Amino acid sequence: MKDYPYDEMLQRCEELTRNGDTLAVTWNGGNDSGWYEMEINGQIVNTPSTTDEKIIDMVAEHIGYGSFAGNFSTEGKVVYNHDEKCFEGTDTYSEEDLGDHPCEIIITFSKELWFDRLDISIEDIYDEDPLTTARFIILNGPYTIEHETCQKAIQEMIDEQVNIEVAKIEDEGQVGINTSFSIHLNDLQAEDGIYTYKIDSLPYSYENCRTESRTISLIP
Repeated sequence: MKDYPYDEMLQRCEELTRNGDTLAVTWNGGNDSGWYEMEINGQIVNTPSTTDEKIIDMVAEHIGYGSFAGNFSTEGKVVYNHDEKCFEGTDTYSEEDLGDHPCEIIITFSKELWFDRLDISIEDIYDEDPLTTARFIILNGPYTIEHETCQKAIQEMIDEQVNIEVAKIEDEGQVGINTSFSIHLNDLQAEDGIYTYKIDSLPYSYENCRTESRTISLIP
């Protein structure tokens, strides 16, 4: 911790709030960029004095994010408390975490279609609708209108079921899904002329968010 001129900074805070004005330091950053700013009555101080800059720097050091390097985001605000001679407020921090949701998404299509591999990708980015892409890969043979029609049906089939599963996961907050996989013909078994495949899990990402109280005293 740097050796800050606390008496000087305290005097400046008292000066800025003596008429009942609200003095605050705010921050917003993450992913290798960000900033701290001083506000008076919600208005940014565009030309802070040397002492103001020391106050901002002192708050930044106590908050502890440095240059905001890393895969996270944060925003917060501390307000000067005249009676307690300190800054008080909250810091909201979030970072992306990963999870795996067990599910039972069923894909069915006709055995009459010849193919070598079925490539599927599923994307559902937070509050957007799911977008599935299905593509039959045929190494030796024609790609027909029946393949195209079946691909569209599979895409709609998966999107409908993914919507249901995402709603279950989002009981705990917004999630994002971005996954892809391949189904090989020799991995499938047919019953009554129908291939059936089950997706038993969906990997997903989500924002792990927490809010913490912050108190920074100007009395060392």
